[in-house]
Amino acid sequence: MNWASATAISLISAAALMTWSSDTLAEEPIKINFEGEHADKPLTLHIQKGWRDDKGASVPNWRPVCSSPCNSALPAGTYRFGLSVQGKEPTGTDTQISLTYPSVVRGSYVSNANVRMIGYGLIVGGPLLGGFLWLPHATQDVGPSDGAQDERRVTKYAAIGIATAGLIGGMVMTVIPDRALIRIVPMSRTGDVSWSSERAFDAMLPTGLEASYQF
Repeated sequence: MNWASATAISLISAAALMTWSSDTLAEEPIKINFEGEHADKPLTLHIQKGWRDDKGASVPNWRPVCSSPCNSALPAGTYRFGLSVQGKEPTGTDTQISLTYPSVVRGSYVSNANVRMIGYGLIVGGPLLGGFLWLPHATQDVGPSDGAQDERRVTKYAAIGIATAGLIGGMVMTVIPDRALIRIVPMSRTGDVSWSSERAFDAMLPTGLEASYQF
């Protein structure tokens, strides 16, 4: 075997080894550390695995990963993450996020339960306040030329406006959902970008640092 043949065989072997190593690394799960931010209760991280039928409606099919704080691993890829609190139905992120390197996954669950409660209060309180305002004038006997007629008309429209605003505003507030925010911070590669489920700008940062800008 001459020098050229030996060199060619060595190069082929090296290429095959590199290909095998690359495939092996690609198949290895990505390690993650999941942390809950601004949460007084443990958060459970989920990933969406397709869709399922729920009484005729198509809803996300969630698979739990782990509860904060915790360590886990996921295959490299692009995911839609979700967060849940105390076993409730998960709330998904608005966008999908790529998971490429070992990372810290930081989840923040924003509850709008108080906003929804205020909405229900407006639905009940708006019509009640409008009715309370109109009731004395509804039972008042005034003549067509009486000066109180104008006051009665103004009060009537004000009562209708208050009741309508309470109903419409309350119904809008009762359907405001909770929000799940996820930030991916790579742990081991200097200069990687921090990916966020919020609309963010990209910033080249050292390991462990992150930045996001919400429009």
